[in-house]
Amino acid sequence: MKQTNKRESGILINRARKGRYCCEEDIKNVILYAVRQREFETRADELVSWGAFGLPEWESVEGIIDTFRFPQRCYQRKGAFGRYLDHEVYDFSPFEEETIEHYGVDIDTIGRAMAKNVYKDGYQVLYAVHRKSDQESSHVHLIINTVNFKTGNKRQENKKATAARKVIFHDIVSREIRRANSKGRLLKRAFCNQSNS
Repeated sequence: MKQTNKRESGILINRARKGRYCCEEDIKNVILYAVRQREFETRADELVSWGAFGLPEWESVEGIIDTFRFPQRCYQRKGAFGRYLDHEVYDFSPFEEETIEHYGVDIDTIGRAMAKNVYKDGYQVLYAVHRKSDQESSHVHLIINTVNFKTGNKRQENKKATAARKVIFHDIVSREIRRANSKGRLLKRAFCNQSNS
């Protein structure tokens, strides 16, 4: 695994502490918070984009919430259910923010790639990209179903797994920046060659 400079890399926070998100109602509350559709929403302007893997993006948010519950009905409980979801937030570093802005990287593409990375392991995931207008800082929320839709097993999350995913997410950001930079150079070369003809 590639080591990254701490100043270059964003911060990945798993907000699912002990005893948090252990009520089924938390699914609705956290999803509505992420997509900024709560009843008395005051921060709707912070939402840049949202999407999902393993959930019907084309549906209403209520349809997504209902679909999120399907794998959990298959889970064989051995006592308390525990967490219904994991809520991770990737805060872009100032370096990443500046570089994303410089190369005109589509920030939704980054959020989507992060969500796809989680989904490939068998977990439904909703992502939401936010930008706080007062600080101009961006971050990606990932709402992850704790029950694997392929195996029916619960997701086991720990600090080591979160740290490894932080490196993967930074690599995703770096890849999208390189792709935008490369695309920009190709377009510039193509237009410069046309004007010289």
